[in-house]
Amino acid sequence: MSIQQEINLTDLGINQNKNIYRNLPMERLVEETILNKEGVMGMRGAVMVDTGDYTGRSPNDKYFVDEPSSTDKLWWGSVNRKVSENIFDELYAKVVQYYNNHDDSSTYVFDGFGGADPKYRLNVRIIAKKAWQAHFCNNMFIRPAWDELNIFAPDFTIINASDVIDEQFKAHGLNSETFIIFHLGKNIAIIGGTEYGGEMKKGIFSVLHYILPLQGVLSMHCSANVDTSGCNTALFFGLSGTGKTTLSTDPNRPLIGDDEHGWSDDGIFNFEGGCYAKVINLDKNAEPDIYNAIHDGALLENVVYDENTREIDFTDSKNGKEYKLIEKPAVLIVRPRGWHLPEKHFTVNGEITSGSLFDFGVYFFHNHKVLIDNGSGPYFYLPKLENHKEACLWSEVFKFSEEKFNLAKGTIKATVLIETILAAFEMDEILYELKDNIVGLNCGRWDYIFSFIKKFRNHKSFVLPNRSLVSMHVHFMKAYSELLIQTCHKRRAHAIGGMAAQIPIKNDEEENKKSLQKVYDDKLIEVYNGHDGTWVAHPALVTIAKEVFDNHLEYPCQLGNKREDIHVTSSDLLKLPVKTAGGRSGVITETGIRTNINVGILYIEAWLKGNGCVPLYNLMEDAATAEISRAQIWQWLRHGSKTTDGKTITKEYFDLLMKEELEKIKNTIGDNQYARGKFSEASDIFKNMSTSTEFEEFLTLPAYQLI
Repeated sequence: MSIQQEINLTDLGINQNKNIYRNLPMERLVEETILNKEGVMGMRGAVMVDTGDYTGRSPNDKYFVDEPSSTDKLWWGSVNRKVSENIFDELYAKVVQYYNNHDDSSTYVFDGFGGADPKYRLNVRIIAKKAWQAHFCNNMFIRPAWDELNIFAPDFTIINASDVIDEQFKAHGLNSETFIIFHLGKNIAIIGGTEYGGEMKKGIFSVLHYILPLQGVLSMHCSANVDTSGCNTALFFGLSGTGKTTLSTDPNRPLIGDDEHGWSDDGIFNFEGGCYAKVINLDKNAEPDIYNAIHDGALLENVVYDENTREIDFTDSKNGKEYKLIEKPAVLIVRPRGWHLPEKHFTVNGEITSGSLFDFGVYFFHNHKVLIDNGSGPYFYLPKLENHKEACLWSEVFKFSEEKFNLAKGTIKATVLIETILAAFEMDEILYELKDNIVGLNCGRWDYIFSFIKKFRNHKSFVLPNRSLVSMHVHFMKAYSELLIQTCHKRRAHAIGGMAAQIPIKNDEEENKKSLQKVYDDKLIEVYNGHDGTWVAHPALVTIAKEVFDNHLEYPCQLGNKREDIHVTSSDLLKLPVKTAGGRSGVITETGIRTNINVGILYIEAWLKGNGCVPLYNLMEDAATAEISRAQIWQWLRHGSKTTDGKTITKEYFDLLMKEELEKIKNTIGDNQYARGKFSEASDIFKNMSTSTEFEEFLTLPAYQLI
């Protein structure tokens, strides 16, 4: 029924005075959902809807307003994130404007309760533009009787504007265009950018988790059932998706609830009026209670179904809930850490063990048998080798492992990354030491440049220009790449090209075309030079690289191309200065220094938070980026290098630029996100390693102590 005469939303700023529907019955909500083309009727009368990009909650987009009445009661941090009242007011106005601009379309209001115990329950109002979202709330919250509805006054209101996004999220210091923001002082929350129904449910639960402890009630994330006498309650704790609902649906024990509960002096009570269960791999025999709950009135989010029969495939999902391997998946090659890195969480006889041996051992032990049974094998990708002795050590590890587990010699296969200047002088020897296991050698790029700087850091004649000018086209890089091809093919090993760091660029088709063209050109040069394969920084670029190699190779590889036309000497591997287009010598600019500072700090900050592969400025960066950035600055400071405008690079000059770059980062991402990050630690590491008297071999060694 239309109840415009019974409910007025103007106190919220919503001026709509028609087409407002309050607490419609389930049948009418289903009808509205179908008529609005928000969903379809499916299996056994359940309604099926698709929530778009978000098929689960978005905890990194959830915020609480920093306001006087609640700020001292919240545990601020990575879970409870702060946002200012000004930003809330700005986005609230945007949400209200959206409703007022669409006052000709229906608005759905659900009034009900969160919390089954009348003593502690919360009067909840949800306002939405989609009928299925009101249907969701009708199912999930406790529905009031008509006499309760007549005197209902909301304690907390959520306005759901899922079609609204925050285009200014970076300036606001938010994580993305999506926002779920709670103002506990005004008892209101707004949702934008996500259609996922669970945000409304969990939103009210978050409010209950805030207010119930203040009333002496323990709030809990768990499922619960009770025996038939109502005396003995069982609680099942666990994160979402861990099986709480399945465990608690015991046919001999009535269910109290499956998600959130309160524990008062009077006992356990449920927060919600319905159940919300994942149906991936749902089996009606193993989980009959959940399966039988799918009927008229039920709501199914993001399930895969047959368009004609409407039969649901519980084992598949187009929305990312479950991933399946294709019939012939890519071969997994594991990259253990380099010999220099420790594993501090695992000790042998009280001593920290090698990160290399730990990574190899754990993967090999747990996977070698199933890999071999599947027609594959334990394959490894060995980084950071500097000489044949380190290769010999890996050979001994492989030999020991094969003998220990009665495997044929050569079962373990390895590709070696040639990413250090010293290894470039010992490629023949490295191939020899690993002759029983070697598949090929792989060109590194950024790490190779870092190694070049590190080994010759004290020699003024080896100072390199801006990082962006040191490409695969400069003489010493091109020489090492060609020598790798020649050496590999002479020894019947594969020569793998280097990584194209470009990644797809969203929301800018012109720039994306340029980026993809760079990848294509890079791979074309590699295949012409004689490489047998290559690697890219993003899965979306595999097709481009594969197309280039497939179109230009008559055979699967180029082992027959011996590259006897080239003659690379030790001098070629060390040839400087770097020459750029037109034969000009590479230069150092203030922009180059700033880029090193900016990218170096951004990468280290992400690394400290657990991300080792970071997209920055449309390139996929790894630790070598930060290594080059700090090593170049150290080298420029050491030798008093000058920029093109004549400025000597001093510590004072560096400090000034670093201060300005940190301010630029803060302005770009916003004060809140900056404060929540690890920029203080990252900038300290970058500064110390760039200005220290002694050169630190690897920045990951001191940084590792902080994680």
